[in-house]
Amino acid sequence: MAWSENEVMDNLSKISNILSLIGCTFVIVNYHLIYRRFLINASDSIRAHHTSLLLFSINNVFLNAGGLIYSMLDWRGIRIICILQGLHITFFNVTNWLWGVCICLNVYLILLPSKRFMCIRRNIIFKYTLFALGVPTMLMIPLVVQLRAIENVGPWCWISIQSRGLRMGVFYGWLLFAFFLYLLLLGLILLHLCKIRNSIAYSERKLRHPYEKMVGRYVLYVVTFFLCWGPGAVIRISQLSNPTFYHFPLMAIHTFLSISISFWLSFVWGFTTSLPEVYRILWKYGWSNITPVQQFGSLSSAFTGLKRLDIPEAQDPAHE
Repeated sequence: MAWSENEVMDNLSKISNILSLIGCTFVIVNYHLIYRRFLINASDSIRAHHTSLLLFSINNVFLNAGGLIYSMLDWRGIRIICILQGLHITFFNVTNWLWGVCICLNVYLILLPSKRFMCIRRNIIFKYTLFALGVPTMLMIPLVVQLRAIENVGPWCWISIQSRGLRMGVFYGWLLFAFFLYLLLLGLILLHLCKIRNSIAYSERKLRHPYEKMVGRYVLYVVTFFLCWGPGAVIRISQLSNPTFYHFPLMAIHTFLSISISFWLSFVWGFTTSLPEVYRILWKYGWSNITPVQQFGSLSSAFTGLKRLDIPEAQDPAHE
């Protein structure tokens, strides 16, 4: 028997939530049990990146676990569950986007000299947390005031289609804001990398430090956020000019990629941090015998960010 569109979306949502929970678990368990001991000598930007990804994963545990729980509840017949689902979707999704902005911004800061943007770098995790959690909290106020706008909208319970202004103000507007920041930061990062690699100081060196490979891999975080939220941004931009626009395949792709984002980020994290090499070090030295000296002296320390590398700045042609 053929599934209806609502059934397809509901099943995609369940599969995506499960995949994302797997990715969140991978990051959280590996960070707490293994990887954090390799960050003892890491730079502040590297530590901020991994802490941000950890907090992002914790946020998505609540987002994805809640999605699975609501899919098993009869929320259509219970008003309070319907309201809770609408609030849950709004708060944790917006937090997801804004944590993504913080992670992408931090990737850009990793590429820059450590003395640049010192006003941002000071207490950076506190600032990221305040931004990623504070904005969604403020957005809850107009939504709580208009709880009657939350109703059954198909496969889930959320803001009714008649409340377009509320949807844009507390949700879709922030999706577009985050998406364009992803695009902006991706452009800045690629431009900076091109300038570095075209500089005289870089081109004259015959050897490349392993840390440079890791830095290049960090761009994958920004690319992942851009790709996972790109279809959703395309849909919302199309609906700004044509409110009746609806394309089911694009909506299905958006649902799958946006909900399962932590699953794809866990692959990027494992690839960037060279976790297999970390596991080999733990196997060689034992679980409780890893000291900063052993970490710092291993090849893995370069990939995990323990060895600081002064990446040559792009030289201004006007001063050459």
